[in-house]
Amino acid sequence: VILVMGLVVGLALPVLAKPENKGEPAEKKVATQMLRGKVTEIDTAGKSFFVIQQANKEPVKVTVDNNTKYYKAAARPGASGPMPRQMGWGENKPDKGKGVGPKNLTQLRPPGKEATFVDITVGDRVIVYLAEKSGSLAKQVLILGPAYEQVTGKITALSPTDKTITITPASGTAVTVKYDANTTFTLRGTLAVAVGQEVRVAYRAKDMVAAVV
Repeated sequence: VILVMGLVVGLALPVLAKPENKGEPAEKKVATQMLRGKVTEIDTAGKSFFVIQQANKEPVKVTVDNNTKYYKAAARPGASGPMPRQMGWGENKPDKGKGVGPKNLTQLRPPGKEATFVDITVGDRVIVYLAEKSGSLAKQVLILGPAYEQVTGKITALSPTDKTITITPASGTAVTVKYDANTTFTLRGTLAVAVGQEVRVAYRAKDMVAAVV
């Protein structure tokens, strides 16, 4: 009798440990993947894909459809685009847990101004969120703007007519950048930019226009 009761209890325990949850739908987990890189090619005719180059990786062809959402990161006040992280200004990024993220692709607080496919240009840095790890269809695209380079050195030439500044580093090749109405100048201990001054410049690599001097 004891043996029989033991067998009955042993069979009943798994049922007690894992009760059925009838009426509750199973949790659907959607695999996500984030891609980050610079746009190298755009399907301007069909507007169906663009290609990005990630650091130390092969180029990726990203496809889009009518459901793809686009956002453009807001530029730093007084500048023409997001500032490069390595220069200490930081990058425009979504707030952790509140903006675009792989954990929530359906209910999001827009990380920037709404945009369209045509707002993407070659040279722009983008963050792309895909719905499936094995696919290439973009669910959301965050346009960070063009890539920036930096140069630090002495001003060796200045042309107000051409709106150009030539900076010669302590070691390396001189770099000539252009400036426009969107360029931000920060003067420290001087009233004007002049030849001979030490300067640090962030400029767009694709057109050599300075964002911050």
